[in-house]
Amino acid sequence: MSLEFKALALLALVAGAILGYVAWAHHIAAEAVAACEARHDAADAAALRRNIEAQQEIRVEANRMAQRARDVAPGVAAASRRLFNALACPERPAPPPGSASAPAQPDLRADVLREVEGRLGALALEADLRGAAGRGCEQSYDTLRK
Repeated sequence: MSLEFKALALLALVAGAILGYVAWAHHIAAEAVAACEARHDAADAAALRRNIEAQQEIRVEANRMAQRARDVAPGVAAASRRLFNALACPERPAPPPGSASAPAQPDLRADVLREVEGRLGALALEADLRGAAGRGCEQSYDTLRK
């Protein structure tokens, strides 16, 4: 065999070894990338699952607070009416016996105050419900920002 043939054979052998090494390294790198992506996908899925669970807990808590506000509202309204009646609208004394009773005049001030009290109660309930919803919204946003 000639020297040129041996040199070409050696060159072909070295080139084959280099190409084999490059192909093997590329295969190892591709496997590493796939494993890394799988770990990241699993971590992303776990984070998403945690966020969804936190969102559900926040929604349940907001609904519980809103229901508690709705449950308490009638009792608060009744207590408010009793207090209003005791303080602002005392009963009128009965006319003395034997006197002509005057025609009953509506107490306009009491009627207006009752109307205002009723509307304020409705506004307070709405404020409680919106406050609970707002706190739930803030908690949801904070959960997503983590």
